[in-house]
Amino acid sequence: MLPFEGVKVVEFAQFVAAPMCGRVLAEWGAEVLKVESLTGDHNREQGLINGMPIEEDDDPTMDSTSCNKRFLSVNARSKEGVAVIHKLLETADVFLTNYREQMLDSLGLGWETRHAKYPGLIWARVTGFGDVGPEKDSPGYDTVSCFARGGISGTWYPKGSEPLIPMAAFGDNMSGMMLAGGVSAALCRKFRTGEGDKVTISLFHVGVFGNSWATMAAEFHKDDPEPVYPQSRATATNPGNIAYPTADRWIQFGCPVWINYFDKVMKCIGRDDLIGNEELNDLETIQKNGKIVELEEIIGNEMVKKPAREWLKIFGDGGVPVQMCQNFDDIVVDEQAWAAKVLFKAKTTGRHEHIYVNIPTRLGCVGDMTERLRMSQPVGTDTRTVLREHGYSDEEINALAESNAIRVRD
Repeated sequence: MLPFEGVKVVEFAQFVAAPMCGRVLAEWGAEVLKVESLTGDHNREQGLINGMPIEEDDDPTMDSTSCNKRFLSVNARSKEGVAVIHKLLETADVFLTNYREQMLDSLGLGWETRHAKYPGLIWARVTGFGDVGPEKDSPGYDTVSCFARGGISGTWYPKGSEPLIPMAAFGDNMSGMMLAGGVSAALCRKFRTGEGDKVTISLFHVGVFGNSWATMAAEFHKDDPEPVYPQSRATATNPGNIAYPTADRWIQFGCPVWINYFDKVMKCIGRDDLIGNEELNDLETIQKNGKIVELEEIIGNEMVKKPAREWLKIFGDGGVPVQMCQNFDDIVVDEQAWAAKVLFKAKTTGRHEHIYVNIPTRLGCVGDMTERLRMSQPVGTDTRTVLREHGYSDEEINALAESNAIRVRD
């Protein structure tokens, strides 16, 4: 049995973060009714960002956020369409959205209204900047809320260069996964008490949360002549936590407790003469004595003499955690990615096979999701079937379709 079998989610959302939460809940067994506009979720167009197809029956970007859902098309600008959404909520456990507060309130879908009518309903919402404060009503997307305002774009690049180009949907995907955890906790409480709850997450908060340590450290550097970040290699604080160029690729080191790895690193790079050197093997000492750059040069001068694959073998045998700085072409042929089911292949509704990424939280009871995978469907595919299940007759459904309150696909 899947964890959320019998749980019904009404997803009135678009783009990535909230729909990603819906995908997670669907994979864990919930029935997710995805309510789109008459023209569909704007995410159906986002494949263009990465040069992927956006055909009705071949849209891997839409699949990535909306597999295993049922697809309804409702006109929320019409009174009759809004009534359909309210009808769906009568028997729902979770309402999932990312629309702004003013719009939700105008449709009678705000938290206060829904909680008063359905005390057991879990109301979950993604925002750009939070549901209180001066920016609570500001429009927010991953690039501006998470990356820019959250401190990523302004710090994650070498000092003296230009801000990185945000990777589309990075913060959205993290936010959706995190929101699913919050909804899961609310469902656990609901199962015990019968009470619903308000669950929120903001893209801004996710960006700041990811940079927690650096954000917290800011108060200790407020009198510094310039901000600590962005950094250059010359201002890095640990030579064992940066990337080094090899003869062909870059390799990232992961040696946070430098004193535990110093001798191993020196052995691997052939600098046995430095093993046990107390001036270089302790992080506090090298920071105090300004030895960071010297150590980086010692390591770097050796690293460029061999190709990355050779170094990976040497450091692996030596017990030093390093990895290749991979690009996406590397990832899709990474043996570990396939063995650990990070990646999987599936066919779209048009029978086109593509590579997809699994959600990172794996549950044993879920098993291999590909065995029961339903990819995204054309707009309005399930409208008639779902409305029938909610008490609408075919005559009523036809009348709603003729008035453009809904879109059906028979």
